[in-house]
Formats: sequence, structure tokens, C-alpha cells
Amino acid sequence: MSLTALTLGTVVGLLAQASPTWVVVTERGPEVPEAWSTALEAEVNRTVKMGKNPDASRGDLMVALGCASWDEQCAALVAETVGADIVLSLEVVRHGPGAWVSYQVTTKGAEQLRAKSRVKVPDRADAGLKMAKAVVHEAVTGEPATLLVVETNQVGARVLLDGDAVGTTPWVGVGVRAGDHEIRVEPESGAPIFRRVQVKDGDITNVALVVTVGPAPVEGGGEGDSSVTPASSGSGDTFFYLGVSLLGVAVAGVVVGGLLYGASWVLASTIPGGPGWCNGDSTADDCYLDYTQDEVADQMYLAGLFGLEQDYSNVNEYQAIMTLLVNGLAAVGGVAAGTGALLGVGGAGTLGYSYLAE
Repeated sequence: MSLTALTLGTVVGLLAQASPTWVVVTERGPEVPEAWSTALEAEVNRTVKMGKNPDASRGDLMVALGCASWDEQCAALVAETVGADIVLSLEVVRHGPGAWVSYQVTTKGAEQLRAKSRVKVPDRADAGLKMAKAVVHEAVTGEPATLLVVETNQVGARVLLDGDAVGTTPWVGVGVRAGDHEIRVEPESGAPIFRRVQVKDGDITNVALVVTVGPAPVEGGGEGDSSVTPASSGSGDTFFYLGVSLLGVAVAGVVVGGLLYGASWVLASTIPGGPGWCNGDSTADDCYLDYTQDEVADQMYLAGLFGLEQDYSNVNEYQAIMTLLVNGLAAVGGVAAGTGALLGVGGAGTLGYSYLAE
């Protein structure tokens, strides 16, 4: 054997010894395809030296090792048990139509190198697996993934990035150049949607678009071509929520206003000279016969408060004043309730869309 070959073999052996051995411990939700575990482990094996992965889930390992929870100490026990240097813990669980991917990288000395929780992938199919692989690659290398994710409420819309067709929604772009980009989404039904987005290096940029059903775009760039003018995402939803909100204002105004009007009328009927005094017939001969001294004082007080002469000749004026007060109270209450309904519906719509956009 030549000296050169011996030296080369020694170097290779030393490098192999210097490379840490990794094992992957996976906790996969029942809704996540089983093939994901194999694919993610293969992604790790493609980058680093792999040992023999434990033939058990993370939960089973915790029970076997007596771990109360998964932490650095429990990961170190796993590393010691299988003879590994680094343990990569992966958790993939369902979240809506997609999944959450979390990872934790721990050394056999119970030192956490890096971790990330609940990275949302758009589906549990090809796009989601592609993004999950990128997250795992980030966990192994420590290099933050630069991702661009485009989702629509109508799955299968054609996606163009800077004029080039790149796939259909949900679409995940791995390693997209940092900077400004133009996205065009062409649904099977409805007008195209445009978005200009800024992708940051080492960050995940999520673009969630709402496709509104409408006539197909006119090709050729004519006056009716909806592809010429950027479409506003979610304009249909905007008009829907506005309509519901205005309806809420009207209904709340009528209901609450009516209740306040009735309550105020009852209250007004207890005041001398009010619109309900003497069963509505304030001109009856016996209307003032049963006035007590306190009631007369109340009427005199009201008269003085509104600048009227303090006598019994102002019945109509009292009624006008009380009616104005009652109607004003009802109007204010109705507007306040309607405004509350507007804010409530708008807030519920925003929260609902935010949840779907996740």
C-alpha cells in the first residue's frame, strides 16, 4: 500500500470520526401520512451522518426512559441509549388542512442547539411535505430557510412568480431570491389576483389570497381584460361583511331603539305633563285634579329647566319636550347598538379570515 493511499485513508477515517452521529425521533399525528416520517428522515440522512434511529415514537421513548416530558435531559438519554451524538426531535401534527412542524436539536450533553415550534405547512400533500423538508434541512444545518408560500381558498389555482408559471396552490417556493416579487394567481373560475410581496432572506413569507367567483378573464389585453388591472383580494368578502354590518346596524337600531323608546315612554308617563300623563289625554278636565304638592313641584321644576312659564298652560310644550327626549334617547341607543354590531361582525370576520389564512 502506498504512502499516499495510507494517508488518504487515515484522513477519511479521522473525518468520519469527527462527524457527529445523528438520530431522528419523530412524533407524528395520526392524520399525517406515515410516509412523511420516512421522507423527513431521508432528508436528514442526505445532509449529515445518521445512526440507527430508534424504532419507536417519541412518546413511547419517553415512557420507556421514564421521562415526564420531552426536554434536553430526555433527549440526552435517547442519545446515550442509541450511541448518538445529536438527537433531532420532530413533531408533525395536523393543523387545519395542513400541519404544524416543530423541531428541537439536542446534543448528548443535554445542550439544546436550536429549536422552532409550530411552523405551519399548507397541506398534508406534496406542498406541505416539500416545506416540511425545508424546515428539517434548516434544523440540521442551522441555516434559516427562505420560503415563499402561496395559498388560496380555491385549491389548484395557477401560480406565476415574476411572470413564470411555477405550480398550483398551495405552492411552496424553497430558496426564493430575497427581494421584491410579483405573484399572479389564476383560478379556474374568477378573476386573476395580483400581489407584490417582499421576500426576506431566512424568513417564511406567507401569501393567503381569496378567490372571488366571477366571469373568466378576457384574453388579449382588451378593455375588459381583468388581467390588466390588479384585482383586490377579498373584495367579495369586503362587500359581504359591509352588507351584514349595515344590516346589523339597522336591526340593532330598531330593536334597541324600540325597547328604549318603550321604557322611556313608561318613565315619561310618571312625570306630570309628560306624553303618557293622564293616559295620554293631558287636556282632560280631571288631569290636574289629583296633583300632589310634589307632582306640582316636579312640573314647575321642568318648566323652569326648559325656560317655560311655571303654570298649567304648557301641557303641549311638556309633551313636545318629553317626546323629543324619548326619541333622542331611542336614537342614541340604536346608533350605539348598531355600531357595536358593526364592530362585532367586522371583528368576527377578521378573526375568521385570519384563522383560515393560517
